[in-house]
Amino acid sequence: MRLLAIADVHGNLRALEALLSRERLGDYDRLISLGDQVNFGPKPRETMALLTKCGFEMVLGNHEERFAHLGEPAFAGYGWDMLRWTWNQLGQRFPALPVDLRFGTVWCTHGTPGDPYHLVDGNGMLPFLRELPTPYRLLLSGHNHRRWVVSDGERLSVNPGALGMLEGEPPGCVAPYAVLTLRRGHWHAEPRQVTYSETELLRDFQESGLYEAAPEMAAAVVRQMTTGSGRQVLRLIKTIQRVSAETGRSADDPEVWHEAGHRWEKEL
Repeated sequence: MRLLAIADVHGNLRALEALLSRERLGDYDRLISLGDQVNFGPKPRETMALLTKCGFEMVLGNHEERFAHLGEPAFAGYGWDMLRWTWNQLGQRFPALPVDLRFGTVWCTHGTPGDPYHLVDGNGMLPFLRELPTPYRLLLSGHNHRRWVVSDGERLSVNPGALGMLEGEPPGCVAPYAVLTLRRGHWHAEPRQVTYSETELLRDFQESGLYEAAPEMAAAVVRQMTTGSGRQVLRLIKTIQRVSAETGRSADDPEVWHEAGHRWEKEL
């Protein structure tokens, strides 16, 4: 059996298209997308359409889980404008996806089993790998945008990395993924990657209207997608929290975001 696994496309159609131009999907028994198919990127509708057309089996990411809560007061602030923009681009519809996908000896999830929000690194995944019930021996996950392959005896935990928003890598638009092969009852992981056009990605952001809908967040996302460094979105959020604490204004206040955006840019 051969699997093609991707994670965290985040509406980055150019990264997905680059992968599909490199791989022959017919060479694989199953195509897996490990959550956060959309949000952050400028092409959520087109990304979902292409994943569906190609036959990818998808699990629920934390970004998609939030769609169910958009009507709640906690999601009414300025800081959620990008998520609302994404939801509208999708026609305010999204398919019901499983939190976990299981087949044969494979367990697929976004964060950790049963929890799309739980963020760990490769070593942090080891306890969950050890606790998998029989017969599971391969744990595929995303959420942490950094890739890893860690093992515990015959069991393997693999994060293919964020296809659309890789972190901790050399500069450039790099889309990582993984090929998993079952040979003689043992899983083997082969990390792979493909590059894509920064020019086309930037054009997508400019033409989509996402800059206008959520300017500060869009700027941080673009920098993270094009450099692979610095956890730019997290840096922006921490700056927002600092400005909010200093001014006594809500972190949902647009003026707090505008001031934080200026500071974030100066600190680059």
